[in-house]
Amino acid sequence: MANLDINSSPRTPSELAWPAVRLRTFGEKVLAIAADFLDRLETLPVTTQATRDAIRGSLADPPQQPLSDDELLMFLSRLFQDSTHTAHPHFLAYITGSGTAPDAYASFIAAVLNQNVGGWATAPAATEIELRLMQWLAHIFGLPPATAGGLIEPGGAISNLTALKVARDFKLGYSCRATGVRCSRPAVIYSSEERHPSIDRAADLLGLGTSALRAIPTDAFYRLRLDLLEDAIRSDIREGILPLAVVATAGTTATGSIDPLAEVAHLCSKYSLWLHVDAAYGGGAMLSPRVAHLLGGIERADSITFDAHKWFYISLPASCTIFRDFACAGRSFSIDASYTPPETNALDLSDYGPAWSRGFDALRIWLPLLSFGTEAFTRRIAEDVELAHYLESEILKRQDLELMAPVALSICCFRYVPPLKARSPYDLNLLNEGILAEIRRIGSFFCSSAVLEERFVLRVCIVNYRTERAHLDALLQCVVETGRRLTVTL
Repeated sequence: MANLDINSSPRTPSELAWPAVRLRTFGEKVLAIAADFLDRLETLPVTTQATRDAIRGSLADPPQQPLSDDELLMFLSRLFQDSTHTAHPHFLAYITGSGTAPDAYASFIAAVLNQNVGGWATAPAATEIELRLMQWLAHIFGLPPATAGGLIEPGGAISNLTALKVARDFKLGYSCRATGVRCSRPAVIYSSEERHPSIDRAADLLGLGTSALRAIPTDAFYRLRLDLLEDAIRSDIREGILPLAVVATAGTTATGSIDPLAEVAHLCSKYSLWLHVDAAYGGGAMLSPRVAHLLGGIERADSITFDAHKWFYISLPASCTIFRDFACAGRSFSIDASYTPPETNALDLSDYGPAWSRGFDALRIWLPLLSFGTEAFTRRIAEDVELAHYLESEILKRQDLELMAPVALSICCFRYVPPLKARSPYDLNLLNEGILAEIRRIGSFFCSSAVLEERFVLRVCIVNYRTERAHLDALLQCVVETGRRLTVTL
């Protein structure tokens, strides 16, 4: 076989490779667009005023020939116009972090390095950074340093699925990986009625079925009721059903309530159940002495879900699945693949979760922690809690607003109530639905909603470091003015 002489003829650079000068020039212009957007952010509407037809009409099939840099920049500029501005201080809806400059740069560096963090050999530094980050988070949650660990996944739903898959295998025996869910008796998972719907999806995907979920009623503070949980466990045991796991929530989506974690942990120990804590939202509270005690008992969890893209202000997606005994995840996911031989004395993260190909998402959490220091996160999380309590206190002062649930973390639920006018529950629901739709339509604020005991409420979630008291004052004024205007039409 003839040797190939790669130096025998001049090499033509690939048309897919940008020269360094173009990369710098284009990058400076993109950075200028982003910086200008952030400078003007508060003056912009929270939601785009473009219609679906207008956005669709602006898109065409990819061209056969390349666009110019100016055309590319015009396309990118339009993205800012046609998007919901989740970084806006008036975006108070879903539990979505507002993103930081360091994690934006981290995304760029991660793309340039293009590491596959499924294997140590293909991503040595990235793997070690992810492992170190998970060890630090495990320490924050109070898990034992000798055994605890975790990995980053695309979102809280996948983290919950991963954790419950490990719980299933641990309780049913690892042979179920080969035989499927063929235990002699059905297995069930317990959670409150306020659980995130990703738990239902996980039960489905794991072959247990959504009927395997036991929805435990909550108390007046929307927390799982311990007495009813124990009653359900005992009843299932009498019926020959296997209690598999309890999913306790630390920061429910609707109200931010926290299940009694220490007491739930005691029941799990008493009846030998796996304890998974869905702290996708509330986990950030562990950094703040102001509210960390509310999560007392989380240190007894077997697994924890925590979304850094929620109360760590990181851009999407960056969810963390943390285990008391990380080796359990290895036993639940590892599989032999001859084309990916293990590195000696190294850990391949693809053996600890469902994904083979994994990006360098840890850098988007690690670089902001290095850039700001942990104390900056501690202070801002405490400020978010204070802001939610401030909003609560302002609502309680007014006759035309009604607080609908006590503030636990940084979520506040309330509704507008017309003064001196009797309204049916249906009319109040309809009125507040109209208020929410109107303030979203005009782009002044982006709130979300919840339904609490058949009452439609406005829901404000503060996980945005740009939001301050003046923005919340403006929100209440906007709600009241809109409510008064709409009341006339009802």
